[in-house]
Amino acid sequence: MPPTTGSGLAQMLSRVGISVADGTDEALTAAKSFWVDDPRLQPLRRLVEELMADGDWAVGVMGQDLVDQILYPVLYRRLDDAAIIGGAAPYSLVTQHLIAWYADQRKWLDALYQAWATDPEHGAANVTVLGRWLDEWLPRAQSATAPLLESIDQLLGGDAGAQEAGAAEVADIRERFTALGLPGTQTEEVSS
Repeated sequence: MPPTTGSGLAQMLSRVGISVADGTDEALTAAKSFWVDDPRLQPLRRLVEELMADGDWAVGVMGQDLVDQILYPVLYRRLDDAAIIGGAAPYSLVTQHLIAWYADQRKWLDALYQAWATDPEHGAANVTVLGRWLDEWLPRAQSATAPLLESIDQLLGGDAGAQEAGAAEVADIRERFTALGLPGTQTEEVSS
């Protein structure tokens, strides 16, 4: 399955939203209101908007990837089991697509980071800059995703382990970047 472009993903999610609401836009309207107004999502929304507005496209790519690396494994692997057990099979159908997209995206981004790090002319400087960005944006991504992960645990009665999973993903991100030759200088995690 080829990776989904942003507009393709938006179309798929729109179709799912219309299908869930029996052919109306009610679910889409509710989702937009949730994104714009719910206090638990405002740190994440603010971070995404900052990344979109940053003048350096590479910062935007890396920052959004850090958010994805925290959220995707939690939302689309760990919660898939809870959805199936809880009778939310449609969620599981959507996650299948998003898991495949994330795996393809991960390969592409890891190769991009590796290319930046091993560039014969600029590799050493790139490693320094990428390490600095990791130190700046990973704690911000963890902080921005924390309220969402906390609300997932609250909604599922704490059984989801979303907060613990998010913290584990942050540790895995640092290990992944170290394996790619892109170590950051910070080792402490942000507390939720």
